[in-house]
Amino acid sequence: MKKIFLDMKNATIQKQIQTTIILVSVLSTLLLGFVSYFIFNKTLEKNYKADFQYSLETSNRIIAIQLKDILSLSRSLLTNQEVNHILTSKDVEGDSSFTGDQMKILQTELNKMVYGNSFIAEATLFDEAGRSYSIHKNLGFVSRIDKDSISQEPWFEEIKAAKGREIFFTGNVLDPETSEAVFSMGKALNDLGNKKVNGYLIVNIRRKILDEIFAYNGNIADRTNFFIIGGDGKEAYFTGEETQKETILKKYNSSMNHHNEYIFTETTNNILDWKLVSVILRKDLLGDSRIIGWEMLGILTIIIILGTLLSKLISNRIYRPLRKLSLMIHQVGKGERKLTETFNKSEIGEIGEQFKEMVNNNLELRENLLVSQVKEREAELLLMQAQINPHFLYNTLDSIYCKAIIEEEDQIAEMVENLSRMFRLSLSKGKRVVPVRDEIDHITSYMNIQNLRFNNRFLLSLDIPEKMKDMQMLKFILQPFVENAMYHGLEPKVGIGHIKVSAKIKKPYLIFKIEDDGVGMKDVSAVYKGYGVKNVSERIKLFYGEEGNVSFKSEVGVGTEVTIRLLEKGKRGDFENV
Repeated sequence: MKKIFLDMKNATIQKQIQTTIILVSVLSTLLLGFVSYFIFNKTLEKNYKADFQYSLETSNRIIAIQLKDILSLSRSLLTNQEVNHILTSKDVEGDSSFTGDQMKILQTELNKMVYGNSFIAEATLFDEAGRSYSIHKNLGFVSRIDKDSISQEPWFEEIKAAKGREIFFTGNVLDPETSEAVFSMGKALNDLGNKKVNGYLIVNIRRKILDEIFAYNGNIADRTNFFIIGGDGKEAYFTGEETQKETILKKYNSSMNHHNEYIFTETTNNILDWKLVSVILRKDLLGDSRIIGWEMLGILTIIIILGTLLSKLISNRIYRPLRKLSLMIHQVGKGERKLTETFNKSEIGEIGEQFKEMVNNNLELRENLLVSQVKEREAELLLMQAQINPHFLYNTLDSIYCKAIIEEEDQIAEMVENLSRMFRLSLSKGKRVVPVRDEIDHITSYMNIQNLRFNNRFLLSLDIPEKMKDMQMLKFILQPFVENAMYHGLEPKVGIGHIKVSAKIKKPYLIFKIEDDGVGMKDVSAVYKGYGVKNVSERIKLFYGEEGNVSFKSEVGVGTEVTIRLLEKGKRGDFENV
């Protein structure tokens, strides 16, 4: 695999384009085929489930209709006063059978039930004492109830626990060993007045009712099996491939393979409390999809062939401007400086045009470079001149200071001395960072000059920890805010004004506060509109990053407070070479 990628990397662009188109067409077709095949199988399974869910619901409704007639016949015994009188009376103490007259009445009523519905094979009526009477459609009167053992039967306990509700069993509870295809329904006959149990009714229903129900369903596939599971989890009915019966029932009751090998659809009959289930082998249902798979494989082969042919045509068209560009670069390598090759409007064509324009403008760029070099030299000369000018300014200020001393103009001398100190601190030999001490001296000189101008109207107090004075900070940070406080806060105020500059160390920050008791401001945001404050804030952001900032608090008639937060070190981690 690694060799294949290496070969692709070293191949020509035309070859890479051809290979890419082929790979994209193959992978796209494979993906499309896989997704289509998957969707087809899922849709087929979904349609099967929907179809057979409908079939089971239809069968369920038919069962309900058939059973309602049987239930109606059995419930008619509840309102039969003669039957209730027989079940609650005893002619002879301890008698274990009905009298002749009683048997005639019971025979009449049970015949109505047995012969009133073609699916009822047998009906048996008995009371708590074990007296019973049974009518079988084919055998007539039969004796079914064993007085001594009936109370031990689990099915009898279920009927008693149901308290008059019909209970259905998957087999013949009266004769479990019989080969007759019937299932039993049991019911306690309660007195309508006092709810006391008068007796019990067992009805054996022919399984033929289920055969006719599933035979009625017109869209049953040949490969589909149907079965019914009773409330006790046992099989009540099965139709389909008998050889698969045991496996199907085992798979159905196993949660692990419930949706793997077989596809099950089920519904519950509320009267029987039984589950109606249809099942088909997944491979039988999806057998037709294999044909689709082979057809898709054939389509894939055709697409690969067409993709190969199409890739050659497309790659040739794409590669044409690349070939022109390669030829032009080769010409430039041989010394050609005036190119006339034309390109199309594609991205590669645009690159070719730009390259051609670049080469054709090469001489102009060289001339521009010479002009830039000349201008750079001029800038170096101006810089040298700018470095000389401060010395001239210092010398001039010293001369004025000496003249003021000679003439005994002490205020002029003091102002010149402070101004000279300010210039030296501002220039600081070209350094960007200075000790905190120099920034404080700068502020002090500035305030001295202002007090000379305004006859000592302003007081300056400093609260700077001694250990901070030798620490480094970006220069010309504090003075603009002091100047702003004086002009906008103290100068409009009547009387003496006070500016306090304090500082503290709060690792890893140096925090300065400049407070005045001037006129204050309503809108603090207006401060940021001033050029000086805006300039200092931007310098702080550039040098200290987002960690450095300036904030304002002000109250009209009270004063303004400026807080400046700086890192002990710059955003690059040190102050070297700045």
